[in-house]
Amino acid sequence: MVAPDGIGALLRSIREHAGRTRDQQAKVVQQTQGGRWFDWENIKRWELEKRLPIPDWHETIAHAYGLSATDVQRAVAASRQHRRSQHRGERGREAT
Repeated sequence: MVAPDGIGALLRSIREHAGRTRDQQAKVVQQTQGGRWFDWENIKRWELEKRLPIPDWHETIAHAYGLSATDVQRAVAASRQHRRSQHRGERGREAT
């Protein structure tokens, strides 16, 4: 489940507000990083929080989405915290 204040919700809302598909957003990321190819599947993974962007990506994401690197870091931290709380909840249910 995606954290309501996490990176997935943030990136998706910005992309949808701009009226872009994931492929179109991947092209924006690609331009931001000097034209190096970028797979739209990464956008999908980040939006669904299947993967969280590592710090190496924070600056690129910030530029491509019109955010600050701090905004990206905070959203990633919120997603990470949400994952931990979900995991703790699952472990608690298994014990009962």
